[in-house]
Amino acid sequence: MSLVSVVVPVWNGRCYLSEAIESILAQDGIDLDIWIVDDGSTDGSADLAEQIATRAALPIHVIRQMNGGAAAARNTGARHSQGRFLAFLDADDVWTPGRLDIMLAAFSEPDSPDAVFGHVEQFLSPDVADLMANSVRIPAEPMPGYHAGGMLVTRAAFELLAGFNEAFRQGEMLDWVARFREAGQRERLIPEVVFRRRIHNTNMMLSPSAAMDYTQVLRAALERRRKAAR
Repeated sequence: MSLVSVVVPVWNGRCYLSEAIESILAQDGIDLDIWIVDDGSTDGSADLAEQIATRAALPIHVIRQMNGGAAAARNTGARHSQGRFLAFLDADDVWTPGRLDIMLAAFSEPDSPDAVFGHVEQFLSPDVADLMANSVRIPAEPMPGYHAGGMLVTRAAFELLAGFNEAFRQGEMLDWVARFREAGQRERLIPEVVFRRRIHNTNMMLSPSAAMDYTQVLRAALERRRKAAR
C-alpha cells in the first residue's frame, strides 16, 4: 500500500497534463501512486497519460470515464487507490517541490490533524492572449489554498465524508471543507506554498452554472446548520 495516492482529474487538459504529472513525479522519496482520471476528454488527454505512464518510474494508473465533473473524477480515483493519505492535483496546475515532505511532517506533530492545507500561488498561463491577460489581476501574495490541490488528507477523513459531492460541478471543494468542519475534523494550515494555480482562458470566467452551484453550496451549508441547531 502506498503512503500517498495522488488523483489527477483531467478534462481536455492535454496541453498542461505533462507539466502537472512532472510536478508530482518530482516529489522525491515519497512512496506514492498516481491515478489519472480522464473525465470524457476529446483532446487525447487519456492517450497522453497512458504514454507518460509507460515511461514513469512510479506507478501511474489511467482511468477513462464518461464526463461527470471534477468531483466525480476525484472520487473515482480515490475509490481505486489505497494510500494512507490522499492528495489531488488538477491537470492544469502544478505542485511545488518538496510539498509532500512538508505536509506529511505536519501529521507527525502533536495533535495530528485530519487534513493539512498549504498556500497557493496563482500565475498567468503563457498561452493566454494579450487582450485577455490585460484584464486579469493576479494576487501578488500567496493565499490560503483551501482547494483540492492545496490539501493532503487522511483516507479515513476523506471517506468519513463520502468524498466530494458530485452534484456540484463547481464549488465542490467549498462544500467539502464545510462538511469537514461540521464533522469536527481537525485541520492545519501551513504557511508554505504547496501548489501553483494556473489562470488560463478556460478558468478565467465564472459561468452562470458555476455561480448557481456556489449558491447551492452555501444554501446547503445553512440548511445543515439550521437542522443541527434544532
